[in-house]
Amino acid sequence: MRVEIHSPESATEPRFWVEHQSALCMALRPGSIEIGLHRSKMKRFTYSTGEMRLSPRHLEKWFRTDDLSFVMIAISETALVAAADETPGKVELRSSR
Repeated sequence: MRVEIHSPESATEPRFWVEHQSALCMALRPGSIEIGLHRSKMKRFTYSTGEMRLSPRHLEKWFRTDDLSFVMIAISETALVAAADETPGKVELRSSR
């Protein structure tokens, strides 16, 4: 498991991002982010303190934070397989807000 804290200064310009593991993100304070599969098609999402977002692994996206600080917990395939009592490669999380 990997835990990271992201602050607004770390991504004020849009950047391309690929998360290789599933991740659970939780807002540390109110703010917003823009996410999209293409830089020209990014959508804004606003979060309150404590709201969470689940991101699937291997999702390539453009990402930008305006004023949102969040904690990101990467979830390994090993942890997903153990939690779901499945065989490797069969557990996949869907994006959820």
